[in-house]
Amino acid sequence: MVIREEINGPVFDAYTDPERIHLIFFCPRCLIFHWHGCVSHEDPSRGDGGRCAHCRDRGTPGAMDWYYIRWNGEVLTDELQKEIEARYKPLRKIREEIERDLARLQRRRQKAAQGGW
Repeated sequence: MVIREEINGPVFDAYTDPERIHLIFFCPRCLIFHWHGCVSHEDPSRGDGGRCAHCRDRGTPGAMDWYYIRWNGEVLTDELQKEIEARYKPLRKIREEIERDLARLQRRRQKAAQGGW
């Protein structure tokens, strides 16, 4: 599938589930898998193209509005999913610490704005 150049966004390789119902990729921004429906179970590559980013809905720092997914021809097995999640586990822990720190800072700012500093 040709990706239109006038629409910018990163391109991610996607897997299918064993039933070929979804295109799935591991998001480097929010460090979880995103699942999108396939257009054709016979040919998952027909689902290649632009998607509205799920991580945008989660309020993830640095989240994208749009991205592109392209089927890599592989099935995401349980073993592969665990391997990918394990690889990024240290980053997820750092992200959680940063999010806690940002929430704490936001509470302090709110308290200071109310004169309770």
